[in-house]
Amino acid sequence: MANGQPDAVATLVYTPRQVSQYTYQVIAARQTGGNVSPAIGLADLDAAMHAPLPGELCIVMANTSHYKTGFMSFWAGQVARRTPATAPDAPEQMVVYVSWETAVEELGAMDFARTTGLSGAHIWHDSLDLDEMRLLQQAANRREQLPIWIVGHSITRRHKRMPLTLARITQALDAVEATYQRTAAMIFLDHLQEIDAGRGADMRERTLNNVEAAKQLARDLGCPVVLGVQARRECLDRSWKLPDLGDGQETSRIEQVADKVLTLWLPGKTESRGAILERMAWPVTEDLLVLGIRKQRFGQSGNILPLRVDFATNTIRQMEVERME
Repeated sequence: MANGQPDAVATLVYTPRQVSQYTYQVIAARQTGGNVSPAIGLADLDAAMHAPLPGELCIVMANTSHYKTGFMSFWAGQVARRTPATAPDAPEQMVVYVSWETAVEELGAMDFARTTGLSGAHIWHDSLDLDEMRLLQQAANRREQLPIWIVGHSITRRHKRMPLTLARITQALDAVEATYQRTAAMIFLDHLQEIDAGRGADMRERTLNNVEAAKQLARDLGCPVVLGVQARRECLDRSWKLPDLGDGQETSRIEQVADKVLTLWLPGKTESRGAILERMAWPVTEDLLVLGIRKQRFGQSGNILPLRVDFATNTIRQMEVERME
């Protein structure tokens, strides 16, 4: 203690006993099944990628309209549906989805589509009959039980929103824990280039700072953070258009900071239907989604997997092995 103040530096130091105990406690807690599993829930992908751990930052990188938001929304739903019951005196866990672009109600419509099987576009834009409205009411009731909390803007609550910085997100989640006794099991940030970061710095510096802040958010709240990142347009000029590790728009810091990096490509957006992808010999279809594991701390990277997307209901499934050959 110096000048009557606790020595802050001491909080950075861990004794051998603390290292041993804390490590064992974290591993033992995961074995009990009492924590949310952050796995995606697709067998081949989960086998190739270790589920993100508390404090880790996972990047999901794609070009515009190549399913970055859809993939993250699907992942959030998969995690939330596996949220276990907690002990009576323990805080309940929640999955947090933060969006700077998509309204709360639009994200809710994605959930309704997955539950009802109705097209999200139909739900959002068209006239619905009485049977469809009954289905939506049932979906709304089920959505109330799904522990995905959203931070962002609303069509219904149209008052001006304060700038949404990562510091404010931390404050908001601290308030949720104090008020509702909910702790974040996993956080999704959609997406990096839209995060408010204050004034006084150019775009590249603000983006770099936000990558660092997202990693710090994962450490501070003790849960995995998934950060959507826009890929550079230059990768669309290549014949193989799946983004590489260094293709993040406005930042190269991802390579050093991220614990995991996943990249996405919808070949149906860029290639002729029926064409054969040169590296994998997969035929191009409208629903083909190519996913690459570009970085994985303590795990193998370089795997590339084919997935199928149902855009109407925002669901993802594995590609059958026989269709890969």
